[in-house]
Amino acid sequence: MTIEEIRFIRGQLDIAVQQRQTVGRAYLFHISHDVYHPNRLENQLIKTALDYVQQHCRSSENWRLANELSHILDPITSLREPLNSMPKWSDIEILQSYRSIKPWCQLILEKLNPNFQKGEHRGIALLFPMEILFEKYVARCLRRDIKAPWQLTTQASSKHMVNNQKGLKPRFQLKPDLLISKERRNHHVLDTKWKLISFNNSDNNFNISQSDIYQLFAYGYKYLNGCGDMMLIYPKHHQFEIPLECFYLAEELRLWAIPFCIETDKVVIGEWIERFLSLS
Repeated sequence: MTIEEIRFIRGQLDIAVQQRQTVGRAYLFHISHDVYHPNRLENQLIKTALDYVQQHCRSSENWRLANELSHILDPITSLREPLNSMPKWSDIEILQSYRSIKPWCQLILEKLNPNFQKGEHRGIALLFPMEILFEKYVARCLRRDIKAPWQLTTQASSKHMVNNQKGLKPRFQLKPDLLISKERRNHHVLDTKWKLISFNNSDNNFNISQSDIYQLFAYGYKYLNGCGDMMLIYPKHHQFEIPLECFYLAEELRLWAIPFCIETDKVVIGEWIERFLSLS
C-alpha cells in the first residue's frame, strides 16, 4: 500500500486528511493505492521453482520449457528461503489466474511426492493395475529362462468348466495366468497373485484366499487332468521369503506357494524344484 500527495486522484482518497488540508494546498489529494509490479512474492516463488527444476530435471523437454519460462521471468528475484514465504502467497481476486500454479510450486519447492489418492488439488494420474503388471513381469522373467522344447503360454483359454451340453457351447472359460507345456501336452499351471501372504500366519491359511485354491483346483482338473504340479506365485517380502510346504489338492495334484523376488527377477528355489521338470 502506497500513500501519496499528488495532483490527481487514483486509488482511495483519504477524506479525513483531505479535510485538514490548508487552502494553499487544496489542489493536492491525499490518496492511498496499491502498486502492482512484476517482482512480487508470487512471481518470486515461481521463478525459484523454475530454477530448482532446471537444476534437477532429467527430462530435456522439461528442462527446455523451464529454461524458456525462466528467461521470461528474468527480471524477477529468486528467493533463498522460499518455504518461509509460501504461506504468504496471496489469494486476492486479481491473482485468480495464479491459483492453479500454486500447488505445482508447493510440490516442487517442498520436494513432495504427488499423492493422487487424497487431497484437494486436481492433477493427471497414470495408474496401472498391479495384479496385471505383476503377472506380465513374472511371465517375461520366466520366458527368459524357459528354453525349447518347453513353451510358456500366457492366459491360456482352451478349457471350460462346463462342456458337452446338448446344443450349447462350452461355458465358464478357465484362463490360468501361465501354462507350461511340451509337445502339446500341459505339464504345469502357474498363477500370479499380487497379495502379501505370511509364513507365520498358518492358523489363517497363511493369508491365502480360499477362492484362489478353488481356482487352482479347477485349473489342475481341467488342464492337467487332475495329476501334476501347479504354482501360486506371490511377491517376496520379509514375512514370506521361502516357499510353503506343498498343498495336496488331490492325491496326485500338488500346489506350491512360491515367493517371487522382484530384485533378482526369479522365483525362490525350494523343494518344489524336485517335482517340476527341468525347464532349461
